[in-house]
Amino acid sequence: MALRLAKQSVDFGITARDPERLVAFYRDFLGLPLTDERHFPAPGAHMWYFAVGVDHLKVLGFDKVPAAANPPGGNTSATGIRYITLFVEDAREAIVGLEEAGGRIQRPLAEYGTSLVVFIEDPEGNCIELLQPGE
Repeated sequence: MALRLAKQSVDFGITARDPERLVAFYRDFLGLPLTDERHFPAPGAHMWYFAVGVDHLKVLGFDKVPAAANPPGGNTSATGIRYITLFVEDAREAIVGLEEAGGRIQRPLAEYGTSLVVFIEDPEGNCIELLQPGE
């Protein structure tokens, strides 16, 4: 049986080792609007919600930090969900100040047909594809 979706969108979450640093990166560097914040006492968690169009990116912090960390290297280093894509108007402009914000270039700016693509990592090594669509 196929799912019958109640909403035509997808939300995704990132469990953070240092949630305040990650929240600052997504809010202040990427400029995603922080739309909500909730505390969940039972699991000892706090969640920040960022709008990405009609979707949400959620940063989750636990009172007890998980023992395992995200393996570095983006989509070539491990299986599973390894990157997210954000569509940007100007890929070159989007990476200005990246290192000062705690991020880094994971794969340099490249042309794919008429599109520009750069892979970056947030301060915890989560990979983000910034894609400037072509004409």
